[in-house]
Amino acid sequence: CWPMEVEDDDPVELELDVYLNRDNDASMYLLNYPLRPAYKPMIFPDSARFRENNQTLELSYDMLGTSTYTQEDVEHHFELDQPVTMTAEEKRQDEKKRRVQVYQSNRANTSGRSYAAGIVDNVERKLYIVPVQGMMEMAPVLQKGFQVESALVEPETKPVAKKQAKAIEVLNMRKESVRYANQVVKKTYKDIQEEIEQEPWTKLDVHSRSSTAACTQFERLKHSRDMYELDSSSGDDEDDDDGIRMADDSDEETAAKEKKKKKKKKQLLLNSHTAFSATPGRYLDVMAGETQSTVANSSGAKDNASKSFSLEERVRQLFIHRGVVKFEDFLSAVTGKPNSSKLLELLPRFGVLCRGLWVVKSDIFYRERFGTVDGDSNNESIKRKCALRDLILACLNKSNGTVSRDMVKSLIKGVQSGQLREALTTVCVNDKENKSLWRLKERDDGRFLKQHPKLDVTERERWKKRELQALLVLGVDETEAKAIVKVE
Repeated sequence: CWPMEVEDDDPVELELDVYLNRDNDASMYLLNYPLRPAYKPMIFPDSARFRENNQTLELSYDMLGTSTYTQEDVEHHFELDQPVTMTAEEKRQDEKKRRVQVYQSNRANTSGRSYAAGIVDNVERKLYIVPVQGMMEMAPVLQKGFQVESALVEPETKPVAKKQAKAIEVLNMRKESVRYANQVVKKTYKDIQEEIEQEPWTKLDVHSRSSTAACTQFERLKHSRDMYELDSSSGDDEDDDDGIRMADDSDEETAAKEKKKKKKKKQLLLNSHTAFSATPGRYLDVMAGETQSTVANSSGAKDNASKSFSLEERVRQLFIHRGVVKFEDFLSAVTGKPNSSKLLELLPRFGVLCRGLWVVKSDIFYRERFGTVDGDSNNESIKRKCALRDLILACLNKSNGTVSRDMVKSLIKGVQSGQLREALTTVCVNDKENKSLWRLKERDDGRFLKQHPKLDVTERERWKKRELQALLVLGVDETEAKAIVKVE
């Protein structure tokens, strides 16, 4: 953490060493609940379950639990004559009457901002920053208790004046068009919901804050070993910077020695800490030429800060954060000094070239942006999502830079509208002039293709292999797939 300027009227009360821990960023989520009054805090959930592919979390709360209501309140509102004998059916009905509140999550869009959890250790005066995988908006599930069949409305039998007949006819036509549009929307939403419901729930263990398991997980959020601290033996046996050994029997000399050690430790921390910025719109910035230079006070600290992450890691993070990136953006955001040759060697590891733009690979996209792990790469649904995304990119690369749903549906059969729209939104936006067409999120970079013609030819050959593999995964016959790609 860089030293801050101290003002006379605003003194510093506490100084903390800041550590960035990226080991657990793929397993933490930030839950956002609806507002509640201060006198009614959120109670502890009784059970939890999770859908990993769709990133859906469901929490169940017992609203009559002892965490919110006392036993006296429960007995006061539910007084029963003693003794009470209940049949099996009455017990089942009684269980239904228990007020259980269910919260279900929606994955929030965090593309323009990033979140992290901070753990303060007051004993050791340290602050641990742990990036979170994503944010989930928790909302109560209400539709389960209100699924009532709507009754049929009888047509109006009263006579209507002739002068109103024309207006009523137009109004009915409008209602029919609105009803038809709503049916189309509901059908699409229903298809999406059916696809989500097909994934089974995975039950999660719920631990209280004071439990051993929770404490163990909390400790894992810290570094297992302080990476940037001085060893206990490194400062005790060394001379100071002037080569003069301090005498231990003098209080002044001991204080001076401690001051020297603290200064040296502070400088080492300044040079070795992982440089980052938590400004809005940044990904705890490891890209950082310009952001780090604004907070660095000395040239030495600036040089060391820019070297805190390797070039390969910074390229990977920018791919994950942006998805579709121009080459000039890599030069300005990733490298302090433009080195195009080294950068061009790294880009194909994490991205593919499409119309002069670099697009993050599909397997990296679904693993890093949506929480799937390496073990999920063999999952059939993940393979199909990656193949559909690659096929869309291949169509964009071959066409004039736009693609439509009909174009993709003509190549593969049986793809659902919801799946196709989800894949399109990962790399494309609607064309402003023609809403039926989709184009890449960034404008084509023809200048880069002219500057690197050999790379353009190489990537076009690779795209044929990717398109052929995507068609085979999506169920297209091999002979038909080769005819589409035009390979022998």
